[in-house]
Amino acid sequence: MSNILLKKLERLVVVDSYLLKHPKDYHYQIERYESLIELDLIHLAELSIREISKPSYISTSARFSYEEKGVYVELYNSLKEFDYALRNAKFNVMDYNNRAVRLADLGLFELAISDYLIGIEIITNNFPNAKEELNCFKFGLSTILLRLGDFSNGLPLYESRKDVQPIHNQFSNFQLWNGIIAKGKVLLLQYEQGIGDEFQYIRYAILLKNLGMEVIVNTHDITNDFLEYNLNKYNIKVIRKAGEYVAFDYYCPIMSIPFLMKDLLIDIPYKDKYLFHSTESVKSLLKKDKLNIGVCWSSTSRPNDFIRNIGISKISSLFSIPNTIFHCIQKEISEDDKNKAKQWDNLFLYDSEISNFFDTSSLINELDLVITIDTSIAHLSAAMGKRTWILLPYKADSRWLLNRKDSIWYDNVRLFRQKLDYNWDFVIREVKNRLDILALS
Repeated sequence: MSNILLKKLERLVVVDSYLLKHPKDYHYQIERYESLIELDLIHLAELSIREISKPSYISTSARFSYEEKGVYVELYNSLKEFDYALRNAKFNVMDYNNRAVRLADLGLFELAISDYLIGIEIITNNFPNAKEELNCFKFGLSTILLRLGDFSNGLPLYESRKDVQPIHNQFSNFQLWNGIIAKGKVLLLQYEQGIGDEFQYIRYAILLKNLGMEVIVNTHDITNDFLEYNLNKYNIKVIRKAGEYVAFDYYCPIMSIPFLMKDLLIDIPYKDKYLFHSTESVKSLLKKDKLNIGVCWSSTSRPNDFIRNIGISKISSLFSIPNTIFHCIQKEISEDDKNKAKQWDNLFLYDSEISNFFDTSSLINELDLVITIDTSIAHLSAAMGKRTWILLPYKADSRWLLNRKDSIWYDNVRLFRQKLDYNWDFVIREVKNRLDILALS
């Protein structure tokens, strides 16, 4: 099958990416307009060319047919639906947000930014009380800007998340920290979002403590004991729940620190190692004469796990590499995966032994390498200083930026990325090639 749609989308991504840096280029604007017309994205096409003269030779009836399946096809069809909705004179302004999300899913960031800005302008001028909708647009725009590495504009907009996520309201009656180091003052850092985010940003508690502030951290229940064990090394107190009484001068959502302290995404602290395993140990089946590799292929903690997860059937091609032993460090493994795992004698499961992050960290500590999808295990392994290979979907989280194989957050991380087809085959081949070399060294 010739993937006509995929090829057209891939070319459109190239053109759109060029226009991010050269927005006035007439020839690329025309090419993008032609592509959008052919893709039946009429409203988007008209909008994209509003600042120049529309060429008369292009027929808006030009179409193509395709018979393809895959995630990118579903995203494209969803994009067409939102584009069609915006042709209606009575459209909902949130359709601009929905279309922007799909454009970003397909790597069309210049077009997505345009939709977010249009939505912000419409709401600001016509719906001054629609603060939740406005913050939704600002948050979406921030994730794209951060992914593009535009921290100066992205970080201020990223603060909009605080107005739509209830967890930030727990300390709304207290004084919000302004980013100025006040030695001796007590700062309470509030966890937010997922476990991986907490492991990633907890480094800032250590930094602020070393800069002279007294720091208290409010953690997820599931990470509390493990982080209390680790932060105790830095003389940082951990409170077990938001209702636990503790005196403090200021509070701050932990993911706001880079914005408040400026430049911290240019010079990120503790990129080598800042979390440690405990003396407790999971009984592992390591073979000292083999390359011992931790592996995590699925997670159930997010709505978009079907995009993030790989599945044992695809990742299993790694298990055939000589001189390797694989240790699954997932706490949750489906019964189907457990049954499939029985066919490989160099794959060991620990789901019945892992009950907390003490167990996970002690297992990670013994490994030579961790290969994982983008989940809390990736951040835990990297924060422990372990060599970590992270397998990313095409639409990766903004923290991993674009087109990079390294990470600005961790020195020991290598990133392996899907292409626009959202297919894991290319990623697995790339990992296998590098692992072949590593297993022989």
